[in-house]
Formats: sequence, structure tokens, C-alpha cells
Amino acid sequence: MAILTAMTKYGVIRGVPSAKNAEHTVFKGIPYAKPPVGELRFSRPADPESWEGERVCDTFSPDCIQGLPMGAPGPAQNISEDCLYLNVYTPAESAEDKLPVLFWIYGGGFSGGRGSNPEFDGEAINSKGAILVTINYRCGPLGFFALPELDEKYGASANLGLLDQIQALKWVHENIESLGGDPEKVMVFGQSAGGMSTRMLLTSPLTEGLMTRAVIESGGGLNEADPVRPAEEFKDICCRCLDCLGWTFEDVMTKDAYEVYSKLSETARKVVSGPVVGVFQPFIDGVVLSDVPGNLVKAGKYHDIPVMCGTVSGDYRMFSIRVKNLLGDDNVTMARGFALSPGQAWARMQVKTGRSPIRTFYMDRVQPKGNMGGPGGHGPGRAPAPNSPFAGGPVFGTETPHSSEIAYIFGTLGFKEESRGMKFDEFDYKMSDAMTSYWVNFASSGDPNGEGLPEWPLYTDETPLTMHFANGYFRAEDVVESEDEIKVFDHVEKNPGLLTTVEGLI
Repeated sequence: MAILTAMTKYGVIRGVPSAKNAEHTVFKGIPYAKPPVGELRFSRPADPESWEGERVCDTFSPDCIQGLPMGAPGPAQNISEDCLYLNVYTPAESAEDKLPVLFWIYGGGFSGGRGSNPEFDGEAINSKGAILVTINYRCGPLGFFALPELDEKYGASANLGLLDQIQALKWVHENIESLGGDPEKVMVFGQSAGGMSTRMLLTSPLTEGLMTRAVIESGGGLNEADPVRPAEEFKDICCRCLDCLGWTFEDVMTKDAYEVYSKLSETARKVVSGPVVGVFQPFIDGVVLSDVPGNLVKAGKYHDIPVMCGTVSGDYRMFSIRVKNLLGDDNVTMARGFALSPGQAWARMQVKTGRSPIRTFYMDRVQPKGNMGGPGGHGPGRAPAPNSPFAGGPVFGTETPHSSEIAYIFGTLGFKEESRGMKFDEFDYKMSDAMTSYWVNFASSGDPNGEGLPEWPLYTDETPLTMHFANGYFRAEDVVESEDEIKVFDHVEKNPGLLTTVEGLI
């Protein structure tokens, strides 16, 4: 039977048996910081208050302030500014077990998400002998905001959402041993905005010693999916949003949190021109980030720890959004090059410069159709919009859409079958079991390989191979199919950061 109670730095916590396996324990809604409410709105995260007696951790905390769930309107979300909590799924029987820890950062465009998503359940990871930690962190304008008044108050406006993640990592470093974990074996992994966050933490001096492995899923390599603006540019956008609304600093400090989130998010689309994916996202604050992450990766300015980086085929739009209209959706080889570029350009650069090699992965396993409008589900019962990638036949990568790999890694394909009507086959479950093992092994030793698994080598001159999760097989192979794809990798290497041109590419 797993640990049910544990003494943390702040007090005793009591978990509950996992609903999926009573031998494992879930600690839900553990506070890792003071609630950022009232005068603490826009404050950097601080240690939580201690408590007397046992704190029963049997309920997930509210999600951070955000819009409606991505996909479609649904029941009212349980959202609150008081949201800085984490969840621990553990199979450990004592503090002496020293199990590896997988620390998950959710995606959602830095505008939303939740650590309690059932797709992120920890049972499969627990069954492999590891601990899973999921967190909430502030998103949108409540997590990423800059104003002169905040500069004056804190010395500099900062990426609060990233600082929340770092605060949660510090909590893990200080407390996970009492839950059977090893603070020297903490793997940070995330997808999309979570993958971007992982790469940003990898390049931040504030995380030195807090993370021992990193896995970037659909989060960029040398290239960025979204703008990472200089502080002054970002601050100017925030000030113009307030001017447009007729608000003062006092207003953003005292108005209802959801109104602040929604009004600022809506207004930003009016004051920022061009192809904007998101506005209230990480910026170069000089606190967490000293430069665009792609520049830091290219310069080798990141922690020297084992790294895995990869994508799915549906990611190509993320990494070519500024240039895809010049390439066109029918340019399949270029599209595939952009889908592969985060892992391939990074790995190829490492080989050229002699830096520590990384491991890369790529997934193009076709996903079964669900009851939500396409592979993986995209809106309940609705026909695809005219500009949807599902309209007028498949477009490259849409049969393995962004985020496809998550349920495989977490072993939650059954949840997608129940919630989205998707029907996976025996091979999908076999591949899922292998992916969970790879990720847990990597957390444990920095090497994903293990008994019964196809070998996953480092990307080197001798083995320029990528673990390919494909239709009917998964194995390490050279996934590059054309010279055009290599042109994309070269272009990305020469132009780290957000791509704005295809000059020299076509």
C-alpha cells in the first residue's frame, strides 16, 4: 500500500487511494504558493502558509482563471485566482523508495489548462514505478503582464506563470522525498505551451539544480511557435490595452479576475496587428528569460542535462505560421520539414558543434476519428469550419493532430475512447505502453532504453536516428525523406527564434 500521509515543509498531508488502483495514492490540491489574490495579484509566488494538523488532499483545486475549455462550451468551469496547487500520484510505500519523478506542465497556449485533466492521470506512470506531479500555473494576462507600476513594485515585470512553475519545482525539490520520490531524479516534461515552458526552464538560471532531465513535446527547438517579445515591446502592448479600455493600474488590481482576463485578452487582439497566436505569453523579462529561447539553445546556454525533443506531424503549422502562406498547404515536403524541425535542427546543430547530444522523436501515427469532428476530436457534433484543416479533405499532419502523443505517454487512451468516442486498436495500446516506459526510464536514468524496448539511441554522427512512432511500428530510424526537409532544418538553424521569412528556402 502506498504512502497515505506525509510530512512536508509546511505540514502533514493526507492523500486518498487512487480510483484506478487502491494500492497507489493521489494527493490532490497541495498548495505550493500563497494564493495570488488581493494585493498579491501580479505578485511573484511566495511560499504557502504552514498549517496545523493533517491537511486532507482529496479534492483537486480550482483551475486558474481562463476562458471556456478549448473545443466547445461546456459546464461552468471551477476557476479561481486561488489556484496555485499541485497534485502528486505516488506508488511509493515509504520515503526510502527514492522513485523518479515526472513533473508535468500542461499546454493551452499559455491561456489556460489544468493539472487535473483526466488525460494526465498518473496510474500508468505509477505502475511503471515512478511518481507523477501535475500543477496549475497562472495563464493569460494574470500570468504574463508588464507595466511600469509592476517594474517599480518588483524591480521588473516578470513571467509569473513561469515563476509559478519554478515555485512548484522548488516545492518538489524540498518535499518529494517524504512522498517516496528522489529530488535528484526530477524530469520536467510538457506539451505545446508546456513544452515551450520546459525549454524556457531549461535555459533559465533560476532552475539550476531543480531539474535533472527535460522532455520537450511540440515546444520548439531552435525555432519558436509564438513571439517571445522584448520586455519593452510587451510592456507597450499591455499599456496600450489599458489605454484602450480606459483602465488604470488600480483597475487591473481590483476588478474581478475573470473580467481582467477576458477584457484584456479581447482588447489585445485589437491593439496587436499581424498573425497573432497569443499575446499574454512569456516575454524576455530579464528574470526568468534573458533572451529568445531559440537563441539560448543555439548558443548552448542551457543546463547540461539529458534532453529529449520531438513533435507530431500536425505540429507543422505551429512552426511555420508566419511563413506558411508563402509555402502553401500543398507543399507537403516543406510542411513535413517544419513539423520535424524542432527536434532535427536542434540535434543536427548539437552534432556540428560537439555539444552533448540529445534524443529526438517524431509521431505520425494516424489517430482514429472520434465523435468530435475529426481525428482526436475537434468540437462536439459540429461540422468543420470552412478554414478548418478537416474541411475539403485531409491536409498534411491533420491525421496526427497536435497533442496526439499525450494519451499514449500517460496511458490514458481509454479516457479518449470514453470521452471522445475514439477507437484505438491493440497496436496503439502496445505503443502507449512502450512510450510510458521510455518516459519513465528517461526520468530514472537519463536513458529511455529498457528491457523489451526497441533501442532509442542518442542523435549523433554515427546514429543520426529519431524514434519514429508510426503506423504499425515504432523504431529508431532516419526520418528525413527529402532535400527540401533538410533545407528547412538549415533555414531554422540560421534563423533561430520566430521564423518570419522563407528567403533562401524556396
